[in-house]
Amino acid sequence: MRKESLVIIFLGLLLWGCEEKSTDLTAGHEYAHLTGVVKYAADLTPANMAFVRTQTHLETTLTDSSGAYDLPIEMPKDAQEAVVLEVFKEGYLTVDMDAVILAGATTPMPVITLERYLDSTLLDTTITGSGVPVSLALISLSPETLGVTGTGGVSSSQIVCEARDGNGNPVDSVHAVQIEFELLEDPGGGAYVYPANAVTDHEGRVFTTFYAGTEAGVAIIQAGFAGQSVFIVLPDVIIYQTGEPASIALISLQYDSIAVRGTGANEVTTMTFEVRDAGGSPLSLAQPTEVNFAVQGSMGGGEYLYPTSDVTDALGRVSTSLNSGTISGVVQIAAYLAEDSTVACTPVPIAIHSGFPDQAHFAVIPQYINFPGFNYYGIIDSIRALVGDIYANPVPMGTAVYFTTDAGIIEGSATTAADGFARLRLYSGPPSPPAEYPFGTIVAQTVGQGGQILTDDALVLFSGVTQIYDADPSTFTIANGASQTFTYRVSDQNGYPLAQGTQISVESTAGAVLGDVDVYFPDTQSQSWTYFSFVLFDNNTEEADPPVIAAVAITVSSPNGDASLLITGTMD
Repeated sequence: MRKESLVIIFLGLLLWGCEEKSTDLTAGHEYAHLTGVVKYAADLTPANMAFVRTQTHLETTLTDSSGAYDLPIEMPKDAQEAVVLEVFKEGYLTVDMDAVILAGATTPMPVITLERYLDSTLLDTTITGSGVPVSLALISLSPETLGVTGTGGVSSSQIVCEARDGNGNPVDSVHAVQIEFELLEDPGGGAYVYPANAVTDHEGRVFTTFYAGTEAGVAIIQAGFAGQSVFIVLPDVIIYQTGEPASIALISLQYDSIAVRGTGANEVTTMTFEVRDAGGSPLSLAQPTEVNFAVQGSMGGGEYLYPTSDVTDALGRVSTSLNSGTISGVVQIAAYLAEDSTVACTPVPIAIHSGFPDQAHFAVIPQYINFPGFNYYGIIDSIRALVGDIYANPVPMGTAVYFTTDAGIIEGSATTAADGFARLRLYSGPPSPPAEYPFGTIVAQTVGQGGQILTDDALVLFSGVTQIYDADPSTFTIANGASQTFTYRVSDQNGYPLAQGTQISVESTAGAVLGDVDVYFPDTQSQSWTYFSFVLFDNNTEEADPPVIAAVAITVSSPNGDASLLITGTMD
């Protein structure tokens, strides 16, 4: 009973201290509140006298008879922080839960349930555990040798310390203590310990990390109870420097091609190199090294690098930018040590192209030079303008091209893609071209160097409805073993060829046919694709059959419409 009473008195004093503190705020600080309810997992009844705290703050509280808690945490005004809420009760598994707290605000937490240890026989009475902390021990410091920051190797050490009571046992959550870490010997270069202070968890342990800076040396760290003379000095942490520069590697290249100067497209590309020692580690800030840059294979168009030299940073890196000139071509960028040009990077090739549009490299290209748009509105033909510069390279992406047409409707403008093509659509529609000349003229326009207006055009045939006509002869009488030649025309109503994809098929019920009997149309405007012929012949000459009635069918399947024609006669 006496031990239990002492524990209760201790907890009362602890809570009284929390209450006292909650009314004595540091200037410019506010309280963030974490609230919630703790229950037993077995029957979901309230868990009274459960210990509640966060792993990074000193404030603690206990749940009341309803299992509720309100944990106030002092913070700078308007501050926000991610914390781990810890709920502990002797005989039960500790529960950790992530939360975000905001000064001056309350964060409600989900209901927390406590599970018993598998071997626990404790009754739920009061909190019992270790004694007060009296000593500190190092559990681990790993690794004890580091590289300076930025070398690409390990540059931080994980530190674990444990607070213990008079019997050498780890302190529990009730006897949590704040541990402070201090650099007794600072190796320089920005080395630090973070966090510099922390509160022991329910196992009496604290965790922190030492981070090396940019300078080699020895770090000596002291860990001790906050405000007390209990401390320990941790083993030395050795920080090594990288070796002498031995190689240069390209780390990044913004663009492998840029446009010639003055085109309005991207004219600059930046590249970053890394200087490494013989072990492959980047040099650190403590070992600054100058690197020179040069353009190899210059075309004489005024291309240049800026800067032409740079000094390695904390990561051993240097950068430069190539600015294009007025001539297309390929250059190579070299990077080498100022003090030893034999330590160099393999030259980096960069293309300079995409000048101003040039008339000799400007063309309009319809997808179809013949599309069935004379009789029907809304039929689509894709139109492309190919735009190149004086060196026959595609112009910069985004070059504007303006289009017009005297037949149908065309989308007004388009910009070039990386391949130099500007793409849009032509729609059949008003005005339709005249029947005697059913062509539309597509005109494309862009601007070349010095504001020169460049134009090009293309003709598109607006073909009409399928027609089969002028079959000659219109009938036939073929004797045994004889043949007959036929001519016929297939076109639209204006006498022009049908669109690509048109197919002509000629079949007979007797004899056989040869000639233009299975025809596939290309994309053409030539009227030669409107004249066709075939031969019908008796292919059964050995039999003395009486004459039979025969028929020849000419069938057209076409985007312009389907049609057919039948020619009848006799065959012996």
